Amino acid sequence: MYPGGAYAYLPAKPPALPAEPVEYQHLLRGPRRKWWRPIVSFLLVVAGVAAASIGLLIFIVVGWLATGEDLSAFEELSLDFNNPVTFAGQNLWLAMLIPIAGLATWIAHGVRPGFVSSVVGRFRWGWFAWCLLVVVPLWLLYLGLSVVIFDGGSGDVVDTAGRPATWVALLVLTFLTTPLQSAGEEYLFRGWLMQQIGSYVKNTYAALAIAIVASSVVFALAHTSLDPWILIDLGAFATAAVLLTWRTGGLEAAVALHLVNNVVILSLATLTTGLSDSFITPETTGTPAEAAMSVTSLAIVTAVIWWVAGRRGVARRSTPVSSGSAEADVAVGR
Repeated sequence: MYPGGAYAYLPAKPPALPAEPVEYQHLLRGPRRKWWRPIVSFLLVVAGVAAASIGLLIFIVVGWLATGEDLSAFEELSLDFNNPVTFAGQNLWLAMLIPIAGLATWIAHGVRPGFVSSVVGRFRWGWFAWCLLVVVPLWLLYLGLSVVIFDGGSGDVVDTAGRPATWVALLVLTFLTTPLQSAGEEYLFRGWLMQQIGSYVKNTYAALAIAIVASSVVFALAHTSLDPWILIDLGAFATAAVLLTWRTGGLEAAVALHLVNNVVILSLATLTTGLSDSFITPETTGTPAEAAMSVTSLAIVTAVIWWVAGRRGVARRSTPVSSGSAEADVAVGR
């Protein structure tokens, strides 16, 4: 307090969220938007991934030593996904992308992490359950048809001769950690990336187009295969995930699609041939028929979820809050 009973008042910071309702990709276009914030966010993501990688290495090495593995075979162990420690380490490392994306957004933009999940500032578990109800039967049908059409004559799908001795542990880890791994990839490759691009690009369709291209490229490179049919498959998946996130105002639908795909495929592999050939590598190749079937299935799932979202009135735009209000303080994490 100053002489005369006067107080010094500092002007309240403007809210970080936009003052008008906006779609998911434009949540970072609020009054505090600056050109340098996405750059800072990117650097924070890089630092977070580096820290998570160091943590992963420590986790895996300690796990290997605890299970009596010979560290002289480090390279072989790091590629052996039938080893539960290696498999769990990879999944947990990718799961760390969830807090990394959220914290990078919070620190760089002042928007709390919940708004990476959706336009309402949280992960909508009820809507996520509806997405699972849509995705599970449709995706099981797609994968079942794929098995019959493309693998029906090989016998690998029902042959358990190659099932690893660690299959019980792998199956448990698949259900416990693969959903987190799938969500981690969606939070970074779709959520975080879409919002950084949207902070620069105001036009809805231009922002979506750039996000689709960027997400497809980064997602494909992260999976390492340069086979054209695999790239089409990955690009189609990235496109579907971006469009689902845009239309539903959050990551729930994309996470549901990703985790159902991964959990089913990894569970089937664990029970039959093992996980060694279940991940995309530089040697992985596809076919035109497989790519076409994947694209068609993704289009169907996307269309059905769009329809259900419309019927249920799922929020696809944010609810603005006034500057200086308690709600604004909560929204920006003050």
